[in-house]
Amino acid sequence: MIYLRSQLKVAAGRSFCTLVPITKSNRISDASLTALSINHMVYRCAVLANLANAHDMTPHSLRRGLATSAAHASTPLQSIMRAGRWKQTNTVMEYIEASDRFTNNAASNVLKNRRDDHE
Repeated sequence: MIYLRSQLKVAAGRSFCTLVPITKSNRISDASLTALSINHMVYRCAVLANLANAHDMTPHSLRRGLATSAAHASTPLQSIMRAGRWKQTNTVMEYIEASDRFTNNAASNVLKNRRDDHE
């Protein structure tokens, strides 16, 4: 059986979580990680980092978050796709556009402009 150990390290104001599969005898295991074990490790690191939404964190959350954060940092789409190993542009664009629904919203821009006109 494989046990999972997550360690949280803080360096220069950033949190890093090392994910390591270990055996009962506290040695690094040669066994493959499973999807479920990765889910457990991501959850454990989120808990160790005191994230408010730790119970919602999954590996998919991290991939999706990468696409969103990279796009907001003006990273070229091809670089984002390569980092996330996406083959379909529309998949990545759905993630990015979903994050912009509230920050770059047409209706809120119209309301803001109307308020500005009346001030």
